[in-house]
Amino acid sequence: MENKMIYALVGRNSGELLVNAAKGAGARGGTIIPCRSISDNSVLQFFGLGESDQDAVIIVTESQNLNPILDAVQNAALEDKRLSGFAAVTGVSS
Repeated sequence: MENKMIYALVGRNSGELLVNAAKGAGARGGTIIPCRSISDNSVLQFFGLGESDQDAVIIVTESQNLNPILDAVQNAALEDKRLSGFAAVTGVSS
């Protein structure tokens, strides 16, 4: 069975909100890493990812849970501006 890793950057102290949304859709948990981004790229700054404190969130899940988790995270972000940011998915093997 293939696993997927979801990596997301959201505003500082918002990682727990993202993990809770993911858990509601089948994730078993996640890892939240406080970080700071430094960029002079105006596109990144527009998305709130320029020079700012952020939470990096990592969630590893089974492939069949990926779409429900991403849908839950997207819906949570639409409801709460603190969750604006971006997410990426990659395959992982054990």
